[in-house]
Amino acid sequence: MNALKAGIRQMALVAPVAVALLWPVPAYADVEPPNAPPPDGVTLEVTANGSGCKPGGTVQTHVDRDNNGFGAYFDELFAMTGDGAGPTAARRNCQFNLRVNGVPDGYRYAVADADYSGYKYLQPGATGLQRTNFYFQGMSQTEYREHRFTGPAHGFWEVHDRGPTLWSPCRGPQRNANINMELRVSSGAAVPTPLNFISMTSWEDRALAHFRLAWRTC
Repeated sequence: MNALKAGIRQMALVAPVAVALLWPVPAYADVEPPNAPPPDGVTLEVTANGSGCKPGGTVQTHVDRDNNGFGAYFDELFAMTGDGAGPTAARRNCQFNLRVNGVPDGYRYAVADADYSGYKYLQPGATGLQRTNFYFQGMSQTEYREHRFTGPAHGFWEVHDRGPTLWSPCRGPQRNANINMELRVSSGAAVPTPLNFISMTSWEDRALAHFRLAWRTC
């Protein structure tokens, strides 16, 4: 498996690099309805777990300076087929549990904007998928956002989601938000299975996930 990781890293490093992604706080447009963010005092706590971000340092998260969003870098978030990969390697996920502290009475929030980037290596007939689903702890309602890639395709990728997902409840106990992000790859009908992968690892120096919140009054 270390040899596979080294091979993926080498392919990413030799790909053309356009502009490196930095970590400024993005200036997003107002989302409907155009309420101002709540007063100072809101803080975020983020934890992560999953097959692509196991505890022990394979994911690094950082809260934005304005406490209205967070980002993550990954060391092992990649899905692959072929070249000795096991059947479960074709899907990897990372689930974030987001606790928003200090939400004032009369306010609710939603994950409104998300940015993802990574590297893909897809042979003819292969497909890749980046999907994120959003839900609040203890609630059944779920919203999905997804992006598909079709081979042949080699190189860096970036995708963006804009607009609110699910709004937090106005009443009752405060519920944590869950953001389950996954990568999948399929080789299609090719036999033997060739090497294909879609990755969001820090080896590429451009891979990340970044989420921002929107606010509204109840």
